[in-house]
Amino acid sequence: MKPDFKFPRTIKVMIIVSIVGSFGTRMVMGFIPVYAIDVIGLTNTQLGLVQTTMAVIATALAFPGGILSDHFGRKPMILISRIVSPLTLLGITLSSTFQQYYLIRCTSSIGGALGGGGMGFAGGPAWNALIADIVPMKNRATVMGTLSTLTGVVGAPSSVVGGYLWTTFSPQLPFQLAMVTGIISAIIFALGVKEPKRSITRKADS
Repeated sequence: MKPDFKFPRTIKVMIIVSIVGSFGTRMVMGFIPVYAIDVIGLTNTQLGLVQTTMAVIATALAFPGGILSDHFGRKPMILISRIVSPLTLLGITLSSTFQQYYLIRCTSSIGGALGGGGMGFAGGPAWNALIADIVPMKNRATVMGTLSTLTGVVGAPSSVVGGYLWTTFSPQLPFQLAMVTGIISAIIFALGVKEPKRSITRKADS
């Protein structure tokens, strides 16, 4: 069944951003704990402490992140996430101690929670709010479903690519490549996405 409307240009750009950024993120997401233990040398307890701290940070900052998105706009907050997250992937490869890894992962969690840019797959508070600002209410589920599907299909082989790069070249290479794709997606987002004025979005919702 075809959608009964044309995708706005900004949504098309956001789909590209999501595909490029999520491919890199998925490429290394499953390998981050492996890298922490096998390469940096963390214990299971230390890794558990990092994961717990990240969850606490994400929970504590989710609400303030939403408030900041409403106050300053979606685009600036999304950019925070899409710049900080790739840089922390590079930071993981530069870490050699538990303290350094802990700091990098906490920074990643702070950037993700405040930015809400949807680096994981195809969502995030500010990201979803921007879609809601652009797309009429009756078409939002279609747009979000399309975005999630395309991101998932293109990103499906990314973990295999990450594993191949790890084994064939070095454990650092997948993270470095993910950083590059993340920054590229941030640049595309910064140049190609225009956030609508709030008065316009309120009129569209009504």
